[in-house]
Amino acid sequence: MNTPHTPAPWHVSRHATPDYVPQFGIYAGDGNGRDIAIVTSNEANANLIAAAPSLLAALEILLADHKAMRRERFARVGKHDIQPLPIQIYAEDAIAYAKGTP
Repeated sequence: MNTPHTPAPWHVSRHATPDYVPQFGIYAGDGNGRDIAIVTSNEANANLIAAAPSLLAALEILLADHKAMRRERFARVGKHDIQPLPIQIYAEDAIAYAKGTP
């Protein structure tokens, strides 16, 4: 799956459902009103899903900065065989998962 995700921003809106079965929609913020997802009963989950594009972008930036900082630091001491830290592996795995490229 290499289809790019719908670009941010995403927004959450409560559907007109009864209080005993709340339902929230996540919509693309590009004005087309495209549905991203429908989440039942939990606004917190809907908000987390809506934050996904921003979280992915932030993680990609942080990972790039982390790698650049480590390369710079190790180059100063003459080391070039840099083993990734666990946090780097987790970040790379999360990004790959989000992009559908395991």
